[in-house]
Amino acid sequence: MNRFSIIVREYMEEQGVSVPKLAQALEVGDNTIYTWLHGNTMPQKRHRERIAKLFNLPAAALFSDEKELAVPIETAMLFQIFLKKPPRERPVAIIRQACKDQQMVQFGEVIIEHMEKTGEYPEGVQEYLDGKITELELYERCKNLANTSLQHIKTLI
Repeated sequence: MNRFSIIVREYMEEQGVSVPKLAQALEVGDNTIYTWLHGNTMPQKRHRERIAKLFNLPAAALFSDEKELAVPIETAMLFQIFLKKPPRERPVAIIRQACKDQQMVQFGEVIIEHMEKTGEYPEGVQEYLDGKITELELYERCKNLANTSLQHIKTLI
């Protein structure tokens, strides 16, 4: 399973698009779609662009470095949860999970409360909303922010 397959599966399910229907729209065989969905192969750039257009996704959602495409199953499951949320709610879910993973739950809630009150976003959130970075990149930035803050707090104690 890879990031591409997770996203495409989620949007297919959400929009009621079957494998045959997607295959027909892309002018490929059903088996080609299945190999993409299982993460066995990646579609060519032109197919990824057409898929992004079909699902009304920013192109960045389906394009990233190949090293980022393979994700651990735990992370894949998290992204399935993130993708079920409306786009504007995803950063909150990502921040909450990243801070939880760093055992900084209260820190995450402070960041979220600040976002809601002021409309100001921590580093990376606006870039994510603009389609410039992926969920994985935002998740990693939030984890690093929480970790850096934790290290700073430890120096004060």
